[in-house]
Amino acid sequence: MMDLAKGMGYLHTSCIVSHGNLKSFNCLIDERWSLKISEYGLPSFLAGMDGSEDQNTVYKKKVWTAPEILRENFPPPRGTQKGDVYSFAIICYEIMSREEPYIFDNIIPRDVISRVRNGESTPYRPQLPELSELGPVITDMVKQCWDEVPESRPTFAQIRPLLRKEAGGE
Repeated sequence: MMDLAKGMGYLHTSCIVSHGNLKSFNCLIDERWSLKISEYGLPSFLAGMDGSEDQNTVYKKKVWTAPEILRENFPPPRGTQKGDVYSFAIICYEIMSREEPYIFDNIIPRDVISRVRNGESTPYRPQLPELSELGPVITDMVKQCWDEVPESRPTFAQIRPLLRKEAGGE
């Protein structure tokens, strides 16, 4: 989580501004067990890559997309910084639970995306484990990062010190 927050903090302060396609599939681990972020900076190239996939695959790739972006008819090709924070929270969920954000046994990917997009009275999100080994502070941070209201989500500049403190590295 710390490597991801650090990398995203760097992207957000660079000329790239936001990732826009952050998901666990483009978080790579190198030989030193450091996380590296890939697939950023080429929105026009990446935009043409969705043409030949089946509907389930297309919707599964949207699981990490923020609800406000899902609602847009023409979403920004580079996404938004607050959208990246939402994506970060979904990846944190995967780290905490050691499973995919949604299990598609009883629901299809299109229905998950529809429920997230619609912003029901209780926003549809993955179920966080009751007793996470990462503790209540990290669990609360994840909930804040996937808040329905983008302005309520923290920035990576706010997330990094919290993660550092929880890791014992004040």
